[in-house]
Amino acid sequence: MTTDDPVELVEQTLEGSSAAFTALVRHYQSRVRAYLSRYVRDQDVVDDLAQDTFVRAYRGLSNFRKESSFGVWLLGIARNLALMHLREETRRRSKESDLLRHAISTWLSERAEKEELGETDAALVALARCLEALPEHSADLVEDYYYRGRSATELARDAGKKESAVWMTLMRVREILKRCIQGRLAGASP
Repeated sequence: MTTDDPVELVEQTLEGSSAAFTALVRHYQSRVRAYLSRYVRDQDVVDDLAQDTFVRAYRGLSNFRKESSFGVWLLGIARNLALMHLREETRRRSKESDLLRHAISTWLSERAEKEELGETDAALVALARCLEALPEHSADLVEDYYYRGRSATELARDAGKKESAVWMTLMRVREILKRCIQGRLAGASP
């Protein structure tokens, strides 16, 4: 094999040359990883998705109709995998968020049924209600930082933001929660 031409390498791969496909992987590897990194921040996930992209391309190479370049076709596979990953991640986070809110509400309800609410319990009930009222991204940030123990550095990296932006957002959310709790405890329902 003495060619770097993707068209010839695809043909050689279809004829059974694993070396030709290895050359295609080498040729497109950084492009696929860079493309996936636009959508996914976790480099381990990017590596997995890139590997899956090449596996699917290899398995589906006979379906490549050459209506576009091999690189465009490959990025189409990567795009579909990234979208599937992001949808699943959204579903997973939504379920985790719902489970946490449900667990807090259940615990508080059961506790309230067993005894009269004291000052601390009333504050916990107010906190749970205020958390439910937060916008989803703010609630997710609170859950990630306070309940899952993720660091601000980690959250910033995953969100593609500066760590100072995460700290500022946490400070604002704490202030919103404080005002909300104070309002609920005073009898108003902000």
